[in-house]
Amino acid sequence: MAIFENEPAMQKWLKGMFDQGEQLGDLVLVSDEVHNGKFSSEDQRAIQASFQYILEFAYCTEVMAADANISATKSEVLRPDFVLYAPEAQGIMVVELKNFSAATRETGTEIGAYAGEIRSQLPFIADADVMSVIISPEWPTLLRHYVVQEIYWRRRKVLCLQPVEVDGEVRLETVDIEFLAAGNISLKAAAHYLGGYHICLYDDELQAGSEDRERLTPYEEQMRTALRVLATEGEAHGLTGFAFLWKDKWEQSLAPYMITLVNFAPFQQLDQILRRKNGWETATDFQRTMMEINAEFDPQGHTGALMAQTRAIDSILERFCRPMPEGFNSWVDLRRQMWPRVERMVAFETWGAFTPRYLDMLRGAYKVGNGFEYSHGELGWDFVESIVDYSAEPPYWPMLFGDDEDEDMDFDDINDGDGFDMGDD
Repeated sequence: MAIFENEPAMQKWLKGMFDQGEQLGDLVLVSDEVHNGKFSSEDQRAIQASFQYILEFAYCTEVMAADANISATKSEVLRPDFVLYAPEAQGIMVVELKNFSAATRETGTEIGAYAGEIRSQLPFIADADVMSVIISPEWPTLLRHYVVQEIYWRRRKVLCLQPVEVDGEVRLETVDIEFLAAGNISLKAAAHYLGGYHICLYDDELQAGSEDRERLTPYEEQMRTALRVLATEGEAHGLTGFAFLWKDKWEQSLAPYMITLVNFAPFQQLDQILRRKNGWETATDFQRTMMEINAEFDPQGHTGALMAQTRAIDSILERFCRPMPEGFNSWVDLRRQMWPRVERMVAFETWGAFTPRYLDMLRGAYKVGNGFEYSHGELGWDFVESIVDYSAEPPYWPMLFGDDEDEDMDFDDINDGDGFDMGDD
């Protein structure tokens, strides 16, 4: 039997607790695994750290809004169940209640809208200082996927609770961490989700007849700086990706150094919608339109943001070389072109959701006594190889929406690979 008949009843109970002076943390039964669990998988450790982060500040809160409109736009209504101020964190907790088994990505969409509104009114607030608390008696697969995406890939702070009855009193207990992560999306990026190009650092003196292929070597520090700027620009544009600076051993090349720049290609991830919908027939009209874009244009991630990221390094490089983007391809093709010609991996940088995972690898290397520098090129290569799934085949979109469209086609006939899911339906 359900503890609460509906969401208003749940909200009335929680508001009553707050009115009596109870803090959110006072109502939570924290399982031992949250504080003392020794988890082997990265996603479980990330969930544990997220729970710990929010619970640390949950014992001192002030109710800022209770089922009240928080929108700064009069014509728009955004009514989170509760918004709490956490003085010790100088941050905000958005509490969303769900009391029906069908609660899935609707919850994520709502919390995302509420958090976005808060950030628009506090534009410099950190992601970690807008914390999400989801209270629900049911945790279906899609809702769990949303939580893992938010915590693991976006590094946001989420606490998952469920109402329980203990000695005749209603309390909230932390959702089992292994359950949240069980059967979850792959933690690797499907190779076809990544695209970019090589930035060839041309030495015009080679084209003029010089045989000195080492002329640019004294400028490696400037090249490393350019790589760091790419990472900074990537963060500023909200991108997730990586870049290698490497020396080209092909003697016929007029570009003795190359930068290989790679970002997520957002349209390529639409195959996740097909898997969740079990075929394109149940996709929404707009989702089908995006898939038709894939069939017609095949966008591989060469976006305006990528171009802006690249332009940011021109002024650093143009004094000693002529940078030129070439080879607009997927990471699979860029990797195939790159690897046989690498004489030396000079440097590596990453940004967005990849950075925390790279730092985890660095910490592991330091723990066993390796003294790698942050931008170590070969370690960067090992990192990319560890997070990319090369077995995941991309769908052939024209078969669905192009000239070869077959409305009776089963999606399983097109692609049975596995990627990971970063987006909402």
